[in-house]
Amino acid sequence: AATPFGSATIAQTSRGIGFVGFELARGEVPGWREFRDTWRDASFVADDAAAREVARRAWGEPPQVGAPLRLWVHGSNFQIQVWQALLRCARDTTVNYADIAREIGRPAAARAVGGAVGANPVAWLIPCHHVLRTSGALGGYRWGVERKRAMLAWELSRAVAARG
Repeated sequence: AATPFGSATIAQTSRGIGFVGFELARGEVPGWREFRDTWRDASFVADDAAAREVARRAWGEPPQVGAPLRLWVHGSNFQIQVWQALLRCARDTTVNYADIAREIGRPAAARAVGGAVGANPVAWLIPCHHVLRTSGALGGYRWGVERKRAMLAWELSRAVAARG
């Protein structure tokens, strides 16, 4: 599906969205192979209309209201804790790895938090793009630092426009 940040591969089941990843310049979608390997016994069926609907709800103009998109992600208990913390504290602000480590009650685990943030299988929907280095630098991003910069700028411009 098309998004404000380029083409995205989206996978969902009746239980929820399990993968959102952005295509890099050479057509690769980081994380897609690993996602398919995790669900190697699943049958994958292309449904561009369903992917477009997820994209419309995630990035539509005006911002969509109603039932939130439902996620169905697979990860370790630690990863799930990190992703839940991102959903709670990073939606409207930026955070750093140490913030998330403290949020989950593991203040010495900032490096491990970085690994969990990098393993996020649903780009944008779990806002890993909101995690910055303690210095305030953007740091890395699985789908490209320029895309991360564009996402943060896009969100800021929408927030400013909403304030009128």
